[in-house]
Amino acid sequence: MSDKSFQPEFFEDTEIYQRHMSRGPMHYPDCIQFEVTSECNLRCLMCPISSEPDRGRRGDEVRFSLAKVKELGRLWDSAEEIELTGFGEIFCHPEILDILRYLKGFRLGIYGSSNGILMTPEISRALVSEKLMEVLCFSIDAATGHTYRRIRRGGTWAGLNRNLEALVDAKEQYGSGLPQIFFSFAAMRMNVEELPDFVAMAKRYGAEKVIVQHVVENRFTVGQSLVNFPDLADEIRSKAKDVAAELGIELDMRNLNPVETGDAKPVKLGRLWTPRAFKDANRLIKDCSFPWEHIFLKSNRDVQICAILWEEMIMGNLNNASLEEIWNGEGYQRLRAQMAGTDSPEACVFCVFKGWRKPTPMAELKQSIGMEPETAGQLGRGWHYPEQDPHGRYFRWTKGAATLFLRNGGGSMIELEAYRYPDSPRLTGKLIVNGTDVGPLDSEYFYGKAVRIPVPAGMGEILQFDLAMDKPWHTQDVPGTPGNRYLGLMMYRASNVLPAGELQTDLVMDGSDEGQIGCGWLPAEKHGRSHFRWTGDHALAVMPAEGTTLKIDASLPAGLMDRDVRLFSSGQLVGQGTIAGNGKVQRITAELSESDGWRTIRLEIDVPEADRNRDRIYGIQVHRMSVNQKKLGWRMGS
Repeated sequence: MSDKSFQPEFFEDTEIYQRHMSRGPMHYPDCIQFEVTSECNLRCLMCPISSEPDRGRRGDEVRFSLAKVKELGRLWDSAEEIELTGFGEIFCHPEILDILRYLKGFRLGIYGSSNGILMTPEISRALVSEKLMEVLCFSIDAATGHTYRRIRRGGTWAGLNRNLEALVDAKEQYGSGLPQIFFSFAAMRMNVEELPDFVAMAKRYGAEKVIVQHVVENRFTVGQSLVNFPDLADEIRSKAKDVAAELGIELDMRNLNPVETGDAKPVKLGRLWTPRAFKDANRLIKDCSFPWEHIFLKSNRDVQICAILWEEMIMGNLNNASLEEIWNGEGYQRLRAQMAGTDSPEACVFCVFKGWRKPTPMAELKQSIGMEPETAGQLGRGWHYPEQDPHGRYFRWTKGAATLFLRNGGGSMIELEAYRYPDSPRLTGKLIVNGTDVGPLDSEYFYGKAVRIPVPAGMGEILQFDLAMDKPWHTQDVPGTPGNRYLGLMMYRASNVLPAGELQTDLVMDGSDEGQIGCGWLPAEKHGRSHFRWTGDHALAVMPAEGTTLKIDASLPAGLMDRDVRLFSSGQLVGQGTIAGNGKVQRITAELSESDGWRTIRLEIDVPEADRNRDRIYGIQVHRMSVNQKKLGWRMGS
């Protein structure tokens, strides 16, 4: 019998977080790793094609035809990038250029991986002149012909170099920076000492990045894993860094570190304990976003978590179910629940490509967080990776809709320090707190200072904030914006805050009201002896629980069209009326029901289209907002 009073040690194991991370319809993956073909012209030592001869495929399982690729149009339409990688060589596919031309019609960053042997000058010219790929990564793994032939069986060192030169010549001929060239190096004992020279070789061919990866041992590479040679790996890593720094080439060695480094406790002889013992000893979270953002679609139509697992953890097959059924099915839900918390699947414990992060103890759950990497445990779905601005401050882009969690510190507001990209289109949406719609979100609010949004009282120990934007914007819509992503707001900090001092029952809109007004208000102004604030088409505020009548004194300059106004108290419609454009102060009153803690007040103003042709939307001029004990029916008056 379960103990309902059980309190998990870590926040990531709580019901509220697990429910958010594992259940409900998920947005289609941002990144599709697409094995467009499983055919390959080489038999590399570390590849499962070499070590597992029974994994060969036949018939229509060998490749996706162009017609079959077109049947998956919805998948490409919702993604941000596609990685044409897997256990095959993409240039074995007879329709690869036509497939690339089709995919280029979507808003996709297209990244390919190739061994380079089948690259002809004609293919290079097509890739460059038609800009069919953003990045082409060459898997080479050696800086000398001898080592190359030993690892990449079937390849020719001279032919590889000729093809690389042909691609460089094509880029010079067309004056194009695309595709960017990356080099990949699968580090093993037999080749790791060539890594510094490999970096120099990559620079000679115009590569912008060298990616160094760990290998999973198979029957041809027993004893080759650098887990067994940590001192040598450290020495070569240091030398390669020096060469990369001198040549100005990016060196990505994140995946060279074996799993036991970092937060995980070390193990001996390159072998992990049993997965259960490892998890019990470490209580860590696998720092991997694949279950929410990435799929590996194989040439036989299997939908798999990732390529690292070879043939494990297959979630379904497109011949038997739709991608939507697989992506939101029981298998993925179970996987997401495990990966979100401290009970990673056994296959993922053995993964040496993704690291670990520390979970968030319940006692350390914060009511205010920045966007540093350490705060990942209080972020839900919908965030890009952290970045730093020129001042060194961390921020994260939302992906449109995004979720975060805060400890309920008893604050009546959530304060968001966020910004919109200056040239991006206007974003609208709503903020939902623990399932309750608390008001609108509008990118017009996020100018120059933190935005406060009232939250209801009595929401429990943990607050879940869903920033449900209606539609993100795409970097291709704004010339000069880097990357190929769907973006929302640029978030720096989120806090659950209390208003300054005691809640006032009477706000006169002279600047002393800052602690109780949320978003949707312009700065206080003064006309004669009267103070007021303009609203937008929405405006939010917090008022104390005492009082049974809400009064709003407002005006609208003569010449502007009348505004219909609706008043909400803690989400309930309590009054509505019209403010006339006659320059006079008018009053809206509404009867309120009893409330505990505080009231969240929302004004919704219908601004006619004729009055919206301005830099900002102007709703009404509010002079005063108050609650008192006098019981009045709703009325309008002057």
